[in-house]
Order: sequence, then structure tokens, then C-alpha cells
Amino acid sequence: MEYRREIDGLRAVAVLPVILFHAGVELFSGGFVGVDVFFVISGYLITSIILKEQQTGTFSLVRFYERRARRILPALFLVVFVFLPFAWIWLLPEDLKSFGKSLIAVPTFTSNILFARESDYFASAAELKPLLHTWSLAVEEQFYVFFPILLILAHKWRVVSNGVLIASIGIVSLSLAQWGVLTYPKIAFYFLPTRAWELMIGALIAVYVFRPNAKKVASNETLAALGLVLILISVFAYTETTPFPGLYALVPTIGTGLVILFAQADTLVGRLLATRAFVGLGLISYSAYLWHHPLFAFARHRSLDAPSLDLMMGLSALSIFMAYISWRFVERPFRDKAKFTRRQIFILSGAASAALILVGIVLSSNDGFANRPAADNMAFSDLDRMLAPNHGLSPACEHQFTLTDECTTSPSPRMVLWGDSYAMHLAPALESSQTNVPFRQHTVSSCIPVGGLSIVGNVVSPARAERCLAQASQVLDWLATQNTVEYVVLASPFAYIKFDLQAADGDVITEDKEKIVLDHLKATINLIRANGQKPIFVAPPPNTGADIGRCFTRALLFAADPQRCDFTPDEMSAESQQAYRLMSQMSEHAPFISLKNLICLNEGSTEKCKVSVDGLPLYRDDGHLSINGSSYIGETNDLTGLITTTADAFWASK
Repeated sequence: MEYRREIDGLRAVAVLPVILFHAGVELFSGGFVGVDVFFVISGYLITSIILKEQQTGTFSLVRFYERRARRILPALFLVVFVFLPFAWIWLLPEDLKSFGKSLIAVPTFTSNILFARESDYFASAAELKPLLHTWSLAVEEQFYVFFPILLILAHKWRVVSNGVLIASIGIVSLSLAQWGVLTYPKIAFYFLPTRAWELMIGALIAVYVFRPNAKKVASNETLAALGLVLILISVFAYTETTPFPGLYALVPTIGTGLVILFAQADTLVGRLLATRAFVGLGLISYSAYLWHHPLFAFARHRSLDAPSLDLMMGLSALSIFMAYISWRFVERPFRDKAKFTRRQIFILSGAASAALILVGIVLSSNDGFANRPAADNMAFSDLDRMLAPNHGLSPACEHQFTLTDECTTSPSPRMVLWGDSYAMHLAPALESSQTNVPFRQHTVSSCIPVGGLSIVGNVVSPARAERCLAQASQVLDWLATQNTVEYVVLASPFAYIKFDLQAADGDVITEDKEKIVLDHLKATINLIRANGQKPIFVAPPPNTGADIGRCFTRALLFAADPQRCDFTPDEMSAESQQAYRLMSQMSEHAPFISLKNLICLNEGSTEKCKVSVDGLPLYRDDGHLSINGSSYIGETNDLTGLITTTADAFWASK
């Protein structure tokens, strides 16, 4: 197959946005589409190789897998083994256990399945998973397993042409992806069946180029430029809220296809991509992709708060440097058949895979070695317990509307705690308050305490939004039947306008969201008041957008001053400030308790929001209260008493 410098240059266009996106450069908000560009390129190159060798009668499945092993595995194993010591030294037990699972997934090429089960690609927690980026390698390797066999069978049986077979797979996969984006977005993002169509675009181009008696595709300046523009539009215009990889993914993938087809060496785009800088970065793009995410993830683990942009840009440069080193001294030598035979490649790959799987089993089965020594006579388990999930009364109260006894402190509750995870975390505060008011917990993660409205998007799928709408309706219906309930506490982040909204009739709301939220909150308040009950909001703890809980435990781990994690109200995130603006707008219609007033205290002339008290963290992550933190706030401020007296005074005046 004729070497095309411009395709190596296209790899540079793919990898650089991915790196800068993961580095947190806002301009590259859609940089994740670089992976989609890689998929199209891979589909084209792999199919081209197979078709060319089928034409000459030289195709061998064993030789195909040998080339893939030489290309992918040595650099991959190098990166993973390099970061193993850092994982042992820096990762909390739960993180190390998760890392162990990823060590098993990497050599078995199941990372995409693992991470689909563990986290959203765009969630903050995903940034802390050092091997998250290997999901795309798993997708490609799964493709390498099945696709050559399909082409062999199609070539042997000649039931359908390659073009028809590939186009059919692509259409089915794209349809499945679009359905999955709307129903199960995490699965759609990570799984081969919903990604295969992107590889099929490249494969279809290869079939077109290698069709019998085909003339060389003519270069075309306009179509080549259009292709590059489509890629760049998606890089700069898309965001983490863009539904992916459904129809929106057609923009960068079709753009990539146009570049491959029409950006020949005599076009402006072809000459640009064939320049030394683009080709050089393209040659090391695979290694750069491997190095960048672990560097970023471990930097985040090592930092007390979010690493600075300057640091992330420095690490981006380091990933490029390390990429050159591993390309020069690992990738190239292992591709040389004179230096490493097929047998040696398979033996070394098998041994490295077995070693990683063994280490992964040991780490995951021993719960991340929680008893490892940390600092100041503490074990890692001590740090991990500080960040234990705060489910409220019970994990049974987290996933659906339930009337189980585990979710109430009395058969006849006087108070109801209604909301999402930001309501759950208040339960220890209510239990530890001096004023004892029996309460029931009605909470479901990501389901807001608003009748007839749900957030929807990457965080909440349309199917989950329907369940949230049903849950809100169930709570309101249940409240209408309760004679003992006096107080209804509504708690949530209240940063709703950040997301799209889904109404009870199925309409998705993207404009005038603040007004619509306020209208629905007022309607919800009126429904509760119609029962003779007293609704009251609890505004969320102030936050900066960074992982405040981890900041505290990292300070202990790295012998830093935990007070460095404290922040001022001016440093509150935009979402946190928006929540308090919303509460202020609602204050004429219902009372609210400000957790900011309980956490942010005057220290001399400066107001400081405390992250820890008496050696324990108030927060468990970027916004939720820890179990100890919630109990402390309840005990110190008699939160239950504060809620009841505030609600009584407000509604008595109405």
C-alpha cells in the first residue's frame, strides 16, 4: 500500500485536540472527537491492508495479529508498568482497587466494558482514572478480532460484496448508536456495536479505493478543505453535553473520510498535513495518546486541588517528549522483524499480559491494600473512610421511590427529606441534631425535587429522566396521603439551568430554563402547601468545582496544611453561585437554609469556607458532605431545629 504522509499528519490533527481537551483547555471543548478521527483512520488502513493482501493472495490472519501486536502492545505495556509504582504510592484504596481492575481489562481488551460500568467519560471522577483512555484501544482490538474474519468469510462465500457488508454494518451500528445516546449514553459511548460505524466509514473508503479496475481517486481542494473544516468545527464547537456518538459524530467522521479521500499530496490540505511537524507528531501520536492521560490523572491525584493550566500544558509537552522516546526506543524496535521474531513477540506479549492480570487480581481482590501506611501513623484505609459514600439512612434509599423501613426513623415521620444525593447527605445532620424530629428519606441520585421536571443529558439519560419524573410524582402523591408530615425539606444542587430539562410531556427544554425551573418550583411548593405541610429548601454546600474532599485527604497524605483547601465565597463555582441566586429568587415563595452560612465563617477580616474541622473533612468530593461533615453540621448548628423554626416562622407570616 502506498505510503501517504498526509494520513500521518491527520493523526496529529486527531491526537493534539484529545490531549488539550484532557488538559482542560476550554478552547478544545470537543477535543474528544480526536478518538473518532482515529477510528476512521484505523478502519481505512486496516481494511486497505486486508484487501491488498487478499488481492495478492498473501493475507494471513496470524500475520495480521502479529502486526497488531507489534504496533500496539509494547508501548502500551511500557506505559502501564511505568505508572504502577505511582499507583501504589498515591492512590487511595478504592482508587487502587479500581486501578487493579483496569490492569486486568487492559491486556484482555475489555477496558471499554469496565469503564462503561464504572463512570461517565466526562465526569470529574473519570479524570482520576489513569487508564481510562484505553477504552478506545479495547474498541479497536475488538474490531481487529471480528472484522478480518468477516472479510475472510465474505471473500470466501461471496454472498455479498464487501461494500454492501460494510455499509450494512455501518447503518445498523449508527442506528444503534443514536438510539443508545438517547437511552443508555454511557454504553453507547464505550461499546464497539455503537462505535463500529465510525470504523466502517474508513473501511468503506478502503473498499471504494480498492474496488476492481478502480482509478485513483482524484484530489479535490474543496472537499479536502471541507473535511478538515468539519473536524475543526467539532473540535471547537462540541462540548461534553453534545450527544455522542450518535448523529453528531457524523461531522468529524465524515470530515475525516473526506480528508482521506481527497486530500492528496497535491492539495493545500494534503501539503499542510504532509509537513514535517504534522507528520512527526502523527508518527508518535499513538505513544502520545498512551502517555498523556496517566500523566494528567496522577498529577490530579498528587495535587491538592485542580492542577493549574500551566502544569497541564507542561505535562502535555512531557507526554509528547515521552512519546518520542517510546516511539524511538520501543515502538520502532519491536516492529523490526529482524530484532524480534513472531514467536518472541507473542511470548513477550503473553508474559506481560499475564503479569498485569496477576497484579490486577492481587490489587482488586485485596481491596486496594487499605492497610498500606500513608502518613503520620495513618493507613490509607483511614483516608478512604473519610471519603466513604454518604447514602443517608441506607443505600436502599438511593435508587428508587421506596417505603422501606430502612429509609425512615419512625413509622410516623413529621419531616420528609426529598431530593437527590444532595438530600441524602443531609440525613446524618438531621440524625445528629439536638432537636429530634422523625423523618423519612425520599431520595434518588440525580432526580431533582421538582414536580413535572427533570434534568436530562449526559448526566441523566432520557430513560432515567422518565424514572425521575415518575419518582417526583410518586413523592407528591404520597405526601398528599400523609397526616403526620409537617415539614418537607427539598435539597439539591439547584444548578439546573446548566442542563437541558425534560418536562412531563416529554418535551426537552433548552431555552428560558431559569424561568421554567422557577415556575415548576413554585408549583411544587403550592402542591405541598395544599396538603397543609411546610416546604423548605436547603441550599447546597458551597463548592469551587474542584474535589474538595480529596484535597483534604491528599493534604494529609502529602504532609501539607489542610487549610490550604479552604476557600473564600468569591471562589465558589459558577454552578454554586447560580444555585444561591435561584434560592434567593425563590425566597419570597418558600424559606431556605443556607449551608454556606454554616460552612463559611469569618476569620478576622476574611470569610473562609471551611473544608475540614478537627482533623476530619466536611466534604467527601466536589460538593457532597461527608458522613462526619454532615453529622458535625447537624450537631453544631442543630440543623433540624433550624429547619423547623425557620419553616414555622416563614409560613406563619403567610
